[in-house]
Amino acid sequence: MGAQTVAGNWTTGYTVTLTGRQIFNVTVQYTKPSTYNVTRVTATNLADQSSQISFDSTQKQAIGVALANSTVKADISGMAYFVGFANSQVNRSVSGYWVQIGQVNGYRIVGVLVNSDLTDVLKVVTST
Repeated sequence: MGAQTVAGNWTTGYTVTLTGRQIFNVTVQYTKPSTYNVTRVTATNLADQSSQISFDSTQKQAIGVALANSTVKADISGMAYFVGFANSQVNRSVSGYWVQIGQVNGYRIVGVLVNSDLTDVLKVVTST
């Protein structure tokens, strides 16, 4: 599965590093009517990878509004997290900023829609 380390914070920026990752390739042979046989399994190690995440002043304002929201606070309580994304969202029905908060070494994601005035949270969506 590998590991993820995150250094920094949303105000100064993050360095996200992924280590110990692998890709598994499984070859399966199908025989009619319903037999599946695994004929080969290989694992390939992937190189470690680091990336930088930083935000401009408008994005930081949206992130601050998102993180101050009581629902968001409850959703990330006790969770090591980082902000992976903050950008404008415009469509026919709503405009604002989407902020994506991810769990370090986990799968939980909290998506937050902040209004275009950057003053209030319109929607919070959480995955588990």
